[in-house]
Amino acid sequence: MKKVAFLFMSVAVLALASCSKEGPEGPAGSTGPAGPAGPAGAAGDDASFTVNQVTIAVADWAGGTYVEFPADFINADIYEEGMAIAYIQDEFGYWNGIPSQWHVITGFGYTFLDSDGDGVSDTGIIGFDAVNGAPAADVTARVVTMTSRDYQVLSSNGSLNNYNAVMSYLQEKK
Repeated sequence: MKKVAFLFMSVAVLALASCSKEGPEGPAGSTGPAGPAGPAGAAGDDASFTVNQVTIAVADWAGGTYVEFPADFINADIYEEGMAIAYIQDEFGYWNGIPSQWHVITGFGYTFLDSDGDGVSDTGIIGFDAVNGAPAADVTARVVTMTSRDYQVLSSNGSLNNYNAVMSYLQEKK
């Protein structure tokens, strides 16, 4: 039995010792065929965005606290798969995201309607709220439309209320 164990152990040691690398590495083999094409990238991850400026005159409020405007930049793509965010310029020239504690305009919304009754939506509308009373002077608003992916990135890093950060991010993607 000891002889069999010794013989087995000798063969194992010899086998391990013979696995060492000797000599230089040989030349590289030929290149194989190309693999299949990868999947298409995520839809909506492009740099498509618009910055749209709207002037809201004091007369537009007509004594109320809500005003709305037709908006051709709110289309089916933005309404169904994108996002629109609004900023109001204050008296110092700063752009404040809505809602803002620094401005009387406290709300923003948008929709896309079927204006001609054909079952196809074709009219974008934007609306602004001023729940504590309408502004006493004309104001300028900017509505930025973008893909939902860009909106998710900007909201995850807390940049949505900072107009300059939003513009920097979107323009870097161009």
